[in-house]
Formats: sequence, C-alpha cells, structure tokens
Amino acid sequence: MTNASSVRGSCLSLVILAVAASAATAQTAPLVCSVVSGLECDDSLNCQPPLRDPPPPTFIHVDVEAGVITLLAPESRRGEQTRVGAVARQDGKTILSGAEGGRGWSMVLSDEDLDMSLTITDDGTGFVAFGACIPEDQVTP
Repeated sequence: MTNASSVRGSCLSLVILAVAASAATAQTAPLVCSVVSGLECDDSLNCQPPLRDPPPPTFIHVDVEAGVITLLAPESRRGEQTRVGAVARQDGKTILSGAEGGRGWSMVLSDEDLDMSLTITDDGTGFVAFGACIPEDQVTP
C-alpha cells in the first residue's frame, strides 16, 4: 500500500468513524415527542383506544443523557417522570427501557427520522403508541 492510499484509507476510516459516532450520539440531545396514535389491549387481544383515566400522554420530553422521561401534556399529568433504566443503540435506533409501578416499558427512536414507538406492559394489559420527536432546541413557541 502506498503512502497516498494509506492516507486515503485512514481518512476514509476517520470519516466512517465520525459518521458512526454522530449516529450513535444522535439521541443524546433532549427530544420533545408527540404521541400520534395508540392502542390499549388486554390479554384476550381486545384492543381499543387508550382509556381516558388517567389521560394518556400526548407530549413527552425525553432526556437520554439525564435518564429521565417527563410528561409535558396533558396538563393534568405535566411533570410526571420516569427513570430510564437502560439505553441501547442498535441498527440505527436508540432503545430505552425501564420499569415503574409494576409495569415495564420500552421506547424505540429511529436515529434517522426520530420516529418513536412506545410500549407499556402490565399483567394482562399492553399499551402501544406511535409518534414523532424533534430535538428540544428546535421547538419554538
């Protein structure tokens, strides 16, 4: 290998590493996510829109670095928080999970377009929701 091709190879490796590092840290900035649709299902697979008591989240703040998810809306639930128990990055996705109040939850965020899938499971009940997120610094009043 010549010096020039060695340098090109090193530069290409650095570019690939920089892109990979950028993708791997894509979800470290705080996000604001909107829950667009959701279903609640029981263990007989009877599914319906989520029950309204308590009202389901409509906007959430996701801070991966701080390890906290905070409800922004509806107003009656603003400020409720849950801790992120684990974070994984795989196949262009950031996967968050945790447990609270006898329930398990997971959230998958697409690093490319920030689409969101959220599941919450309980004994005999499951809730699945879909939405989209934007970086918090892009939210303008």
